[in-house]
Amino acid sequence: MKRLISILVVGAVGALLVGGYLFFVFFEDISTPLPQAPAAAQAKAVQSKQVVYVGVISRYTPTTIYQGYQPIMDYLTEVTPYRFELKLGRTYWETVELLASGKVTVAFLGRRVYLQGRDRHGLTAILKPLNDDFQPTFQDAVITRNDSGIRSLQDLVGRSVAMPSQDSYSGNWLKAEGFTAGGQGKFPLKKIQHFEHHHTVVYQVLRGNFDAGVVRESVAEEYEGKGISIVARAKPVPGSPIVTTKHHDPAIVGAFTRALLAVDPRKPEFADRLAAWDTEFRHGFAAATDRDYDHLQTILAPLKADK
Repeated sequence: MKRLISILVVGAVGALLVGGYLFFVFFEDISTPLPQAPAAAQAKAVQSKQVVYVGVISRYTPTTIYQGYQPIMDYLTEVTPYRFELKLGRTYWETVELLASGKVTVAFLGRRVYLQGRDRHGLTAILKPLNDDFQPTFQDAVITRNDSGIRSLQDLVGRSVAMPSQDSYSGNWLKAEGFTAGGQGKFPLKKIQHFEHHHTVVYQVLRGNFDAGVVRESVAEEYEGKGISIVARAKPVPGSPIVTTKHHDPAIVGAFTRALLAVDPRKPEFADRLAAWDTEFRHGFAAATDRDYDHLQTILAPLKADK
């Protein structure tokens, strides 16, 4: 009996020692890493990816850009070997300079600033967005307050108009083509003023500071029925190009391009994801070439280049 008791005591002590060792290894010994949770492991994998910076022109406020463009970066990081991060330009031309200097690899540019900078900086268009009919064209819109009495371009003669950046196509379309196409002479407005962001133009019109404004169609439709009416639209033209330069890494640009060409809102895997993207990019993309934008140069030719 004494021998049995001794065996039991020794066994119990052994069990305590083994248990204590295991406790030390798993909970106290910091030299032994704990098994990582899936989310932690995934975050570590993302952090280890090569960072690629993507530029965006200042057509919206930084907050609005981050809200609409960061989900695109998250998607690109998820499906490519790279970690894509935004680098915003304070002006349209600052984004071009970031691209030309290699500080960003690709950039979401405007049509006019791309046309003005492509020869000087070796810019090349790689993608253009699709509209809700899955066509690669978009329109600019002339907006006014519902109570303004303005119903057409003809009603704008002698009025004041707010416009977005002078470096944007939207900020120049009406001057270059709008009235000429309508047979109203070259530019019969009383006053124009350019503002940094499209949403600022809407604000100026809503406040009654200007009789009308010109903005991207997507912005106009965002406020239509909220005190704003659309009274005219420009002819459809290719959407704002996504651009790179000829000296950037083709592997990175190729991965970026393939990932965005794969976007299709008609596929179930994109149904929820795209709701957070900027409205311009929720319908996918088409491949672009520099030739797609050549005719816009003809439209803008009557205007004196600012750069």
